[in-house]
Amino acid sequence: MQLASHPEMGHWRLSLFGLTLGLVTGIDFSSTLMMGVASQHIQGGVGAAPEDYLYAISAYAATAVLMNMVLDQVARRTTYKRFTIGSLLVFILGSLICAEFASPTGLITGKAVQGLGAGGLFAASRILVQLVSTPAERGPLMLRFGGGAFSMLAITPWLTSIFLDDIGWRAVFLFQAGIALPVLLSVALTYPTRAPRDPHPPVSTLDWPAAIAAALGALVFLHTLQEMRYTRFFSSLEMPLAALCGLALFAFSGWRLYRHPDPWIDFSRLAGRQYLYGLGFYTLYYLLSSAWSFLLPSLTQTGLGLTFRTTCMLLSTSGTVSAIGAVAITLAMALVFRKRRVIAIGFVVYACAAMLLSQQLMPGAPDYALVPVVLLEGLTPVLLMVQVASMT
Repeated sequence: MQLASHPEMGHWRLSLFGLTLGLVTGIDFSSTLMMGVASQHIQGGVGAAPEDYLYAISAYAATAVLMNMVLDQVARRTTYKRFTIGSLLVFILGSLICAEFASPTGLITGKAVQGLGAGGLFAASRILVQLVSTPAERGPLMLRFGGGAFSMLAITPWLTSIFLDDIGWRAVFLFQAGIALPVLLSVALTYPTRAPRDPHPPVSTLDWPAAIAAALGALVFLHTLQEMRYTRFFSSLEMPLAALCGLALFAFSGWRLYRHPDPWIDFSRLAGRQYLYGLGFYTLYYLLSSAWSFLLPSLTQTGLGLTFRTTCMLLSTSGTVSAIGAVAITLAMALVFRKRRVIAIGFVVYACAAMLLSQQLMPGAPDYALVPVVLLEGLTPVLLMVQVASMT
């Protein structure tokens, strides 16, 4: 394995570089997953009402949206290596804030800081893969990228459950900070020291009112949707008005971009059929994935009475299937034709997993009855997310 743009990187450094790209992405994925799995422990530990906990989740999402929008501007001025190191440091700081301040305000503040750190990690890793390699060189890097990202999802729930029994709810955030440190060191040692040449022209100056309006719109709109877990949408005027406020902020951001002579997001360039298909598939996948991440821990712990450690073992089993599947599908990518059919199969597998889960939801159901459910769900990232990423 060799990169024409970086001949100074030997085989072992390139292998570790690809793995590190995946681990960096896994930091964001695993952080989001554990907020759903350990929600009861964290809420009880900080004394947060359900509304406060939702604000913490929404704050993470909103600052992550903002960081994704400014990613290109920051990375072009600092390089993607420095951007990733800085983002991991901010993520560690946010994790320590969550662990140290046992209050709803501390949790919301810490998750907002975490979102600023982790929000751009996935996008930065994917962009860097494309900048340093040609399409012919990309396969080995993506193999290690997928293995690293999904391995984090496999080990994080299991290890967190072990530490939580000994330390308590703070273990969720202390573990996130602790696992980010060796990843940060690996970034410093393996990422290219010379900035890759970007073949695309630089984007225009960021329109900060539009960016901030989009982030605030995400905060308001996502929080309103999440509050529907506890409240009917039309039970009062507050939720419909909040949703309209979020949509208005999005509309204001779009209006600013439409009127700008050189917008940093040009919607006319995003109107291609393949891009819109990919965006639609991504949206549907993450909608289902987020719902699953919330429902499965809630149903197993609250509904079936399974322990936190058992739930984490089930999630680790699902993550292990995803990691093995990601490696296998990447090795056989040349044999996978008509990716949209594979994506359709992925949605069918998701439906089968949900149907099987519904049949197992009965009092006294043993934990092993859910193993086929998580095995099926573990295949869905490979059949859906990996395929959409390769298409777009």
